[in-house]
Order: sequence, then C-alpha cells, then structure tokens
Amino acid sequence: MSPGDRLLIECQALADSIGNGDLEWESQLIAAHHRLDRLAIVEGPERLMKADREQAHEAFHQALLANCRSPWLLRLSRLLRDQTARYRLLSVSYPDSAARDVPGEHRALLEAALARDVEQACALLTHHYQTTTRNVLAHEALRP
Repeated sequence: MSPGDRLLIECQALADSIGNGDLEWESQLIAAHHRLDRLAIVEGPERLMKADREQAHEAFHQALLANCRSPWLLRLSRLLRDQTARYRLLSVSYPDSAARDVPGEHRALLEAALARDVEQACALLTHHYQTTTRNVLAHEALRP
C-alpha cells in the first residue's frame, strides 16, 4: 500500500465517523484530546517520545474514527497506523521538529470534527500525516 492509500482509507473512515457523530462520540473525542494536549511530546535531550504521550496520541486518532461503522475501514486504519508508528517516533527525535505545532494540528482536527466539517477534517488529517512523512524523508540522517 502507498501513503496515499492510508490517506484514502483513513479519510473515508473519518468522514463516516463524523457523519455518525453523536454526543457520546464528541465527549470521548474531547476527552482524548484533552489528555493528549496535556502531555509533553518528548523528554530529555535525546527527544524521545514519552510512552504516555504516544498512548494518548493513539487514543485521540482512534477517537476521531470511533463512530465509523465499517469494521474493515477501522481495521485497515489501525493496521496502517501501526505500520507508520516508527516514523512518527523517528520524526520527533529530530531537533528541527520542535518548530512544528503538533498540538495545534490536533486542536484543528478536533475543531473540524466537532464542527462536522468533513472536507476540512480530511484536509487537516492529510496535512498532519504528510508533514510527518516530509520531515522524516528530508532529514539529513536518511540521505545517502
């Protein structure tokens, strides 16, 4: 699968989740974001991702998709998210990643989902994932 496949699958799951959103979904999404927003992204000079932050990050992204009614879309989204976790962990270890406003990206995703703006939410999710990909691929440690 290509990175575009992940975006296609996850945006479809997000659109379905937003379309089926209810008060319980909103409450869970807000709670997941609140926890994520309160935890530091990295620790120490090595800029290692904190385990509780990684768990909160996973929970937020799962909450975004929680009301998707397609078990296949959810299963594929989870599988693809698991496969890309190493790149997310790698991307935060670079000192230049500190300039990125990841909490702002998550806040914007939350707001678009709560506003039921599927187009904006998918655009933000796409940007969120593509920025991580670009940061990892552009890092000098990966250049030949």
